[in-house]
Amino acid sequence: MQDFQWTKRLFKAVDSKDSERFVKYLTEDVSFRFGNGPTVKGKAAVLDSVNGLFAGLKGLEHQIIEIYQQADTIFFHGFVTYTRLDSSTLKVAFANVFKMQAELIKEYLIFADTSELFK
Repeated sequence: MQDFQWTKRLFKAVDSKDSERFVKYLTEDVSFRFGNGPTVKGKAAVLDSVNGLFAGLKGLEHQIIEIYQQADTIFFHGFVTYTRLDSSTLKVAFANVFKMQAELIKEYLIFADTSELFK
């Protein structure tokens, strides 16, 4: 059985909106896509992107249901609850795909319908 303890630390960084700690899990040339948004390339660009998202949120909390690994790819699914700046919340299902390079994430894909998040 694979030890996925590092993923708990990754999501703890995300849920605490600690973008500096979050990007430590990424390769320098990472490819990152959030939902239907454009693909962002490079650790510095991802840092800017997540800082923009975090600035628009009061908080967020991930609940991981299952994690699977096949070769160098890790699959997650669960629920994320976003807390907007006005303290209202939105809970959506999500799935993530991480393509790994050694111990770091080289490709980070997030599948979630967040179309209602900033309405």
